[in-house]
Amino acid sequence: MNVKIVGLDESGKYGDNQIFFSQIELNEEFEADIFIDNILNTKNFFYKDNELKGWDPIKKVNLCHKIINKGLIKLNFFKLNPIEQNKIFRDIYKFQAGFLYNEREKLIEIFEGNKESKDLSDIIAQLYHYREPHFLPDFCMKSYSYLYILYRFCCKETNTKFLQQENSLIKTQIDGGNLFSYWWKDFISNHNQKDLLENKLFINGISHGDKYYLSMNLADLFAKAFNERPQSFFRSKIEDVIYKFNDINCSKDLFYEKLWYYLKNPYFKNRILFFGQSEAFNLIPHLLHFKKRTIIYEPFHIKKNVEDFFRYFKIGPVKKNLVVYSKKLSKDHKKNVDYCEELGIKIMRIDELKDNFLDFYNFIEEATKYYDHEVHRKVQTILDKYKTYF
Repeated sequence: MNVKIVGLDESGKYGDNQIFFSQIELNEEFEADIFIDNILNTKNFFYKDNELKGWDPIKKVNLCHKIINKGLIKLNFFKLNPIEQNKIFRDIYKFQAGFLYNEREKLIEIFEGNKESKDLSDIIAQLYHYREPHFLPDFCMKSYSYLYILYRFCCKETNTKFLQQENSLIKTQIDGGNLFSYWWKDFISNHNQKDLLENKLFINGISHGDKYYLSMNLADLFAKAFNERPQSFFRSKIEDVIYKFNDINCSKDLFYEKLWYYLKNPYFKNRILFFGQSEAFNLIPHLLHFKKRTIIYEPFHIKKNVEDFFRYFKIGPVKKNLVVYSKKLSKDHKKNVDYCEELGIKIMRIDELKDNFLDFYNFIEEATKYYDHEVHRKVQTILDKYKTYF
């Protein structure tokens, strides 16, 4: 199977002079080499967000160019400028104003006694969108931008020809979760290459994906570096995100309606909940994905009460949840694990994933045989360190 993985992430927020996006494309066959490169650069499998924030911008840029020069990835940048941001802001404002005005009519009917007061709770639920004032416009701008970036990606003849090959597919991984990918079915069903894309293009929005999955982790690194020093990437392709639904054959009304719905109705395909502390937590989602490539877990490290987490993000289908806990747990986390077990959620202690890690260990170790002795030694040190966690 010939698999391309496309990772997407952004840096910036609405109101900034630009919101920057990076698109990383890699072949699954190069996965081991990229992990080895990460280990040599960071002594870890992934770039850590807290470390990236402390790095000098020039150091990030130099590292990005070093990765580019190795030829293991392809790279594209996009930017959403204030003019296009204002167009999106105008339309989301019009949508929410119309929606809330219609809710006003329901309130009047309840007040006049023409409607049951139980309907009031449905109206109040719409205010959930405003728990943070920046959520609605920020999510809207970024979600549209990812939609546009993927449209541009599918327009490229090289990608179409790749998908036309036998046993080939493209996995698109978008950092941020379902709110940045909820439009995927409409995108594919309205595309002029629908017959090709519906069996060959897979789109996943993954919460915290930039910390746990290779493509988005690299996209996060490049997005941050590009945001801080865009002039250092003048040789890379940089496109503007254009706000124009007609070009991408998607319904603007449906886009806003679904965004509004999912803002108060969190959705996930598969989810993993971590309890306790372990340096190996950041590797576990990939280990599970490495074993079964069709499943991607959205990871959440629960630091407080899991019942509060479920109130906010919902439990969803029980079988779509998985709990992994560390060898040492506080009393509160033991209660969290017991509560999840009572719900029927599958529970695993971290050392139960030892076989998963050993398979991955052998996969990386096999790849180091093609490198010099010093590289093999450095990689082996990190692999052995992780081995102790399991």
